[in-house]
Amino acid sequence: MRINMTANLLEEYALPMCASPVAGAQGAERHSTGDGTDSQSLLKLLPAPPGKMRPAQLPTVTSASDIRELIQHLKKKPSGVIVAEEADRVKKRIFDAGKLAAYALWGIISVEGASIRLSRLGWELADVMETEADIFRRLLAGIPEHHSTLEWVYKNNVEVATATDVRSFWQASQPDAIGRSDADTIRGAIISFFHLCQAAELGTMILGKRGHVTRLWIDRAELSDFLEGRKIIRRSENSGPAGTSQAQTNSNARESALPEAGAATQGRSFPHVTVVSGAKTAVEAAVLRTLEFAGVESSFVERDWSGHGAARGGEDIRHGVRGRGACIFILGSAAFTRADAGPSPLREEVLMEIGAALFLFERQVLLLWDEQRDIPDGFHGLTCRKFKSGELSWETGLQILEAIGSLIRVEERPGR
Repeated sequence: MRINMTANLLEEYALPMCASPVAGAQGAERHSTGDGTDSQSLLKLLPAPPGKMRPAQLPTVTSASDIRELIQHLKKKPSGVIVAEEADRVKKRIFDAGKLAAYALWGIISVEGASIRLSRLGWELADVMETEADIFRRLLAGIPEHHSTLEWVYKNNVEVATATDVRSFWQASQPDAIGRSDADTIRGAIISFFHLCQAAELGTMILGKRGHVTRLWIDRAELSDFLEGRKIIRRSENSGPAGTSQAQTNSNARESALPEAGAATQGRSFPHVTVVSGAKTAVEAAVLRTLEFAGVESSFVERDWSGHGAARGGEDIRHGVRGRGACIFILGSAAFTRADAGPSPLREEVLMEIGAALFLFERQVLLLWDEQRDIPDGFHGLTCRKFKSGELSWETGLQILEAIGSLIRVEERPGR
């Protein structure tokens, strides 16, 4: 009787979100730039498997200049970008996998599958940088040689100003500025000029290495604003799509940015996630770390599924009121009638609790399944992901974030 009632509950609240429990792993689109940079690079942003070192989370290749370039780029794309599509020849180096891990660790970006966008902290830095860039523009405007060079670049529609181009221009139009300086001194002056331009957000400097010439990729729209005397702050007054100001567009992006780790409850209606399992192993700990990393408030409920179904610690599964939050079930060996791997049905207590959770959380339930176990036919309509027994891989961690993200970002329905 109890099993039949559970089956009815499962059928009533089954989710049509995945036809296969491993669809997320096998059917996900893989973006690639042809040089090895793809969406899998974002796996480095997730916690390392239990028991392993986490060197990818200790930044070693990321500079303040990288952060500035990233913020300058992403603030113009408030809805976010797909990493692989943005890793072109100009911006490629700031989308290096190691640097992405650093940006995420510092809380500058929010990661959503293969896409990233500025987090709340990222937008705060963008605001500070706009004021700073305005100051650097004043410096450039106060040096006639620099200002005239930028005018020449703009009038001649130069997309990439090389050190050779600038040197030739200086020698032809303002020879007194460089006088009899040697090649190294002139090169240093050009690099200094390019650095100022980048700090003023007029372009991106690429330092010449291995035979390549030092160059500045020009941001023509920003250069136009500079030459016409418009301050950076005025850019926010320009009309955006559908009559919306750019300031409002960016403001909306700020509001929709994922909260920083540990800030899920600060002025946000961000749902609570309850994690339920029969034991707290390395897998459960990794899931909780992953949620914390994404800024999601969570609690852990350890169940005794041997026949009593009582919580052995933490909060009860009924956190808050009906319809608020989401629930993750981690179905390891303790959830099955047999502890060893192989065909084995779920315990009756587990079936009952999943059915109750589907009702209590209004379908916002994710089942994380040991890959050594078979998923019953009645569960294929639910949101399911598999994990390798004993550990949580980076790929599985990404799938969990994507799956739980589809649950926790649902707009609150009337009456909730």
